[in-house]
Amino acid sequence: CHVNDLYIGAGVTFNYSGFELGSYWIIDGSMNVFGTINELGGTMGAIFTGSGTIGGTVPEIPFIAVSLTGTANYTLSSNILMTGGANFFVENNAVLDAGTYQISGPGDIAILGKLFTAHPDGLFPGGTFLNFGSNIIGPASTIEYNSPGPQAFSNFTYNNVIINGGGTKTLAFGSPVINGKLSLI
Repeated sequence: CHVNDLYIGAGVTFNYSGFELGSYWIIDGSMNVFGTINELGGTMGAIFTGSGTIGGTVPEIPFIAVSLTGTANYTLSSNILMTGGANFFVENNAVLDAGTYQISGPGDIAILGKLFTAHPDGLFPGGTFLNFGSNIIGPASTIEYNSPGPQAFSNFTYNNVIINGGGTKTLAFGSPVINGKLSLI
């Protein structure tokens, strides 16, 4: 299904089933969920191609797979739950502002474009990435830590890192590796 915006209003229950593996919602704009999404034996994969928000007022939006492609530019407004070993990808040139929200589940998270995180616990453990799979930061990626308050700087191998915003940034544990540029602004 290809839509510009997907809106599920308060009090509305969206039941879906029967999506075959490889079937995805293609969303060119925003996805805002204020009602309920029920998986009835199906999978809800989404490819975001434009700009807007992903979220709503629900605690978590369940997905089997998510990909931000091309020059997609999105902001999370709720937590994302990846179900059934699903993966979450921010592809080259795409941008995700996760704010203080989390992406959780058993699958992999790959950031090949740009990610903004304002989560006080940084990326992980317990920060923006709350998954059990691999966390991949691509060779052309940029991670921006932008909490206005205190924030942990996660031990990981990065390409480009921007430290922005107020508050003290504290190295979580270990010695991170930055293969590209470190900017403190």
